[in-house]
Amino acid sequence: MRKLLIWTRRWHGNLAIVFIFPILIMAFTAILIVHGKALGIRNIYIDASWWPGYQTNTANSQQNIRSIVEKENGWWLLSSAGLFDITNNQATLVTPLADKDIRSLIATTDGVLAVSDKGLWREQQGKWLQIFKGNITQASGNEHSIVVMLRGKGSMQSHDNGATWASLNPVMSSLLTQNPVLSQQSSKISLAQLIRDIHKGVALAGDKNQWIWVDSIALSLIFFASTGIFMWWNKQKSRFTKSRDKVST
Repeated sequence: MRKLLIWTRRWHGNLAIVFIFPILIMAFTAILIVHGKALGIRNIYIDASWWPGYQTNTANSQQNIRSIVEKENGWWLLSSAGLFDITNNQATLVTPLADKDIRSLIATTDGVLAVSDKGLWREQQGKWLQIFKGNITQASGNEHSIVVMLRGKGSMQSHDNGATWASLNPVMSSLLTQNPVLSQQSSKISLAQLIRDIHKGVALAGDKNQWIWVDSIALSLIFFASTGIFMWWNKQKSRFTKSRDKVST
């Protein structure tokens, strides 16, 4: 039993050193993800083709495409590198939206809409006009109206191409009140979604305060990993010193 205990401790220490670095990477990147908007890293583009998972090829390039909308003589194409105007096979970066962190494109009868966490933009004769300000999580549009879902603030609707907006929250509340079945189901989420929300801290601290959860966990991991490395190094240094003293004597 003692040999097993010694063997377990030895491998625990050795493997801990190996896995500490992935833990540190996860902790640092978690903080960067949550505070990415404030730090401005969402607007910085770099060449990541040297990473093993980003080797340049056609398949990986297509995976970087987030949204695409057909237009006359070409396409609007949204990729991880930004929004591009492809006309007659010539691609041009839409510079006015380069720093807007565009999430998706929506095709409507009046043109294409660009959705970001800062608002909603419409393309009109080569110019991009912001028709709504706010943290949009999802949007849709047709010939009658445009609807946007806001993070933590419900939904808004426009019937005049974004000139004026009205809240849909009273309408949704009325629908839920008049339909008990829908009201009961609206409070239910999938187990997978609950697990993701618990992991991100949303289920515990809310969407606005999830950064507290992420930062606490990340900083704890960084602390334990850093002190673990220090203790391991100190222990190895002590062993080396004892071994050297024995040789010298």
